[in-house]
Amino acid sequence: MDFGYKTDVGSMRSLNEDNFLLNNTNEKYTVMAVADGMGGHNAGEVASADAIAYLKGYDESTGFSTSIKNRLLSCFEAINTFIYKQSVKTSRFAGMGTTLTVAVIARGRLYAANVGDSRCYVINKYEIKQITNDHSFVEELVRLGKLTKEEAKNHPEKNKLMQAIGTEPTVNTDLFTEDLKKGDIVLLCTDGLSNMVAEEEIKNILLTSENVQTAIDTLIAEANRNGGIDNITAVAVKID
Repeated sequence: MDFGYKTDVGSMRSLNEDNFLLNNTNEKYTVMAVADGMGGHNAGEVASADAIAYLKGYDESTGFSTSIKNRLLSCFEAINTFIYKQSVKTSRFAGMGTTLTVAVIARGRLYAANVGDSRCYVINKYEIKQITNDHSFVEELVRLGKLTKEEAKNHPEKNKLMQAIGTEPTVNTDLFTEDLKKGDIVLLCTDGLSNMVAEEEIKNILLTSENVQTAIDTLIAEANRNGGIDNITAVAVKID
């Protein structure tokens, strides 16, 4: 597979609270993930790092070879419990949390799970398709028909999350499946990219770049050129 990944602090922040994972060493499947942390006193960085570390350990021990849907849901529940316990046990971690979006690619099929507003896309020459739903206040208004997508882009509360990993004792994880075909590109990204680069531009860059890593580098640079107001993280895999 052709793949690429990068995380960047952006142009306005001093600390990068994003983290990511790409593990394609297993012959049966590939695991991708992005996490965007939140919380004071650098706790967001801790929450996102813990989420990715727990996912990596889960992959190396339990794995996703079979019962992928159930294992993804179990993994999210375990990660949420772990981070929540950390936040209530240690005062400087109080209130910390993170988005988490995970994709498992196995046997020509995509299994995507998410909490928060980090996104999973499938891109090909025909379309850029958002697979996950944002768990945000503004996205909920869009789904209810109270806001248009254009209005949502500039809404003052567009970054307000309805739920995140680690902020409550339990979490409701969304799970999606999608059949993949040769040439499809699976992209995971934090909102530092999706808020700063239009979807059609994301699609064009991924389809016209020399390879996926070059495309990811270009996307990060474009997000920074457009303001870079948040940390920016992207991971992508092309199906061949």
